[in-house]
Amino acid sequence: MKSTLIVKIDSDGRVMLPDAIREKACMNGEDELAIECSQDGTLTLKKVSVRMRFERWLSE
Repeated sequence: MKSTLIVKIDSDGRVMLPDAIREKACMNGEDELAIECSQDGTLTLKKVSVRMRFERWLSE
């Protein structure tokens, strides 16, 4: 089931992820997010996994 919440962007461009979303995604303050922006402006946030870090390292 998807969770959709509306949050505001502060004047420095930061977004606060609500506790419910962080808990559902098993995230803490040390985690990283990958942000994808599609042609229509849709943003997708993905928790960076060990595999994603490794693939990024390989491509450097």
